[in-house]
Amino acid sequence: MSLYEDEEERQRHSSAMRNLVKDEGMSEEDITRVYEKVLMEYKKDATIDIFLPIIVSKKVKDLLR
Repeated sequence: MSLYEDEEERQRHSSAMRNLVKDEGMSEEDITRVYEKVLMEYKKDATIDIFLPIIVSKKVKDLLR
């Protein structure tokens, strides 16, 4: 099972991860690892997927601080 349902969803999350790399000054690999781990947890209970990039990004920022 893929983490992303389609290319559009993958692009939304990729954009959020790029922003985190820029904002946090960390490597893409580190951000991706943390982001996708959080995304897997949040996706289980999400009813509206469109908000996940925002919610997951916020959680990742909190975890990295």
